[in-house]
Amino acid sequence: MLRYCVTFFLFALLLGPIGCTSDSASASGCWGGADPTSVAQSFMIALETNNEARLRSCFTSAARDGVAAAGMTLAEGEFDDIRIGEATIDGAHAEVPVHVRRDGEPAELGLLLKCESDRWGVYAVRATVGGETMTMDFESMAALATAITSGLQSAISEQMEQAQRDWANGGSAEELAAKRAGFDALRGMTRDEAMKSWTCPHDFRSTTVGDALRQLSGELGLELETTSVADRLSVMVDGSLEGAPRLQAIEALARQVDAHVEFPSVPMGFGEPAAMVLRVVPGRRETPIAFGGPFVVEVSDLTENVPHATGSIGVSVRAYGVDPAILACSNDVGESTRFTEVQGSNGEELRKDPDVRFLGGGTTRDRAFESMTTLDLRGLLRDVTMIERLRGSTPILLPLAVQRVEFDTVRAGASHGVDVFDIRIDEVREGAIGFDVTGPEKRLEGLAAHVWGVDADGMDVGVQFESTSAWGGDRARVEVHFPRPVQRVTLKLVTATEEMRFPFELDSLPLPHAAAQPAALAELAFEGATPIDVAFERFTDRDPDFPKVALSIRNHANKAVSNAQCRFVYMGAGGEELKDFPHQLAGELSFEGAKPLVEPGGSAASEQTAFFMPPETKTIRVVVESVEFVDGTTWTP
Repeated sequence: MLRYCVTFFLFALLLGPIGCTSDSASASGCWGGADPTSVAQSFMIALETNNEARLRSCFTSAARDGVAAAGMTLAEGEFDDIRIGEATIDGAHAEVPVHVRRDGEPAELGLLLKCESDRWGVYAVRATVGGETMTMDFESMAALATAITSGLQSAISEQMEQAQRDWANGGSAEELAAKRAGFDALRGMTRDEAMKSWTCPHDFRSTTVGDALRQLSGELGLELETTSVADRLSVMVDGSLEGAPRLQAIEALARQVDAHVEFPSVPMGFGEPAAMVLRVVPGRRETPIAFGGPFVVEVSDLTENVPHATGSIGVSVRAYGVDPAILACSNDVGESTRFTEVQGSNGEELRKDPDVRFLGGGTTRDRAFESMTTLDLRGLLRDVTMIERLRGSTPILLPLAVQRVEFDTVRAGASHGVDVFDIRIDEVREGAIGFDVTGPEKRLEGLAAHVWGVDADGMDVGVQFESTSAWGGDRARVEVHFPRPVQRVTLKLVTATEEMRFPFELDSLPLPHAAAQPAALAELAFEGATPIDVAFERFTDRDPDFPKVALSIRNHANKAVSNAQCRFVYMGAGGEELKDFPHQLAGELSFEGAKPLVEPGGSAASEQTAFFMPPETKTIRVVVESVEFVDGTTWTP
């Protein structure tokens, strides 16, 4: 499957989807150039500028005909960076190394050229992805496209069948092994043990930067890519890094050689495991970064909505090589990253809703953790040229005490006692098991259970879903679902935890589009009692579960409306109110973002689902309770 991924990487990087090309795509004419390096430069410029004619002129005649026969078209370029090396020439063949960066991802390519009739032309491209090297031969492109299509269909079929088998077992063999290792590692631990697990234990002052980077990345379970700074890594480490968080130590090492680190995303928990590659690249970091405990915090995305003075900022929190006992607790739902301030260059708070809280456990895989949060911003006026300061904290939940309980037989009524708790199986149905836990109310607060199952053949069965809920008083409930029945289960009850929070601060993030924002927001003006009127027009579907209605919306205000909070009042035949239900009206979503619900002074039609509408409803009165405009301001009565 990796070979197909590499091949499609080349297709995505260089060529567009299969389709019709113009007749000129196979036209004869002059091609190539006098030396390989200049041809490579022209080839990459053609990709960058989407110049198909120039690209064709860089091919050999056979490569040009092969691309045309396959019906391939040029993809859009927009590379972040292109660096072309010196050609290596071997008789009538040559290779030119090219380093590119696209959408933040680096790639090392090799343009392969031939010399025919004293002219050099590109006939193939070589790339290495995930340790697999693949060559795209343009001269046999038509045959390659056919092979890829048929091969992909076969690969997809195999992947679907394997996915079904994995689902029936609660995960692939690799995923089950990783989950089992994490379950076995879940234990009570002290704060000192936790802190030692993410701090650098090495002095490194008698070590080269390259060796230190390899040591630390290996301890975190990360692959290391240093190709672009390989000539800098033989210098000795300046100063001791002992006691610093590993991730902060890695960044400090990179800075010693005038470079910075690109920390990898954590792959989602399904499909083939993807390698997490830590890249060290030349130059100083363009955006701020912060470290706290096991975490690295970065800005992952910044959006400025011009000229509405709104936007959003994405913040990523990542950790690697985390103790499985900590990771097991991080999956429990709770407040994740907490933001306390997003301050503009004039000292103003830029968050649209400073009181919003974010719940969730993030993504965990292979001892790695990642949480992504997006904050909506407003007040991005012309004189707000940067985000001066973004502050917050991110937590881990430390398991202080863990109790283990084993049930050799899964049957209703089976029970065990441990510590001050009694655990009884009170329900068994196919792969679902319910446990009743009793104990002192104080000890049940924050109780979390983790479960593992084994079938009659002694095979591990992965958990599809598990939850723990307190019923109040001296009782709690544990629910667990397996994909098939199990014969034995083991519970680990986390009976005491401690939250450790690590503050972070990101400073001085420029807002590049500030000059295009308005100097001030317009004052809201409208006629009538509300900025917008919403009227019921007709029923478009009387489906009893999901009835739909047509509405007309009229905007009396001088601002475009983003969304409106309304209340649907369902009316009977005699004009009596049957029921009411809150409802939000919002503009349509697109790849460019949300469109306004209605423009200033304009009108719009909208079809909405009338949730919980009584079947005897004859008409609907819509009450407008609040309106939010595209500039982030709101109106309430």
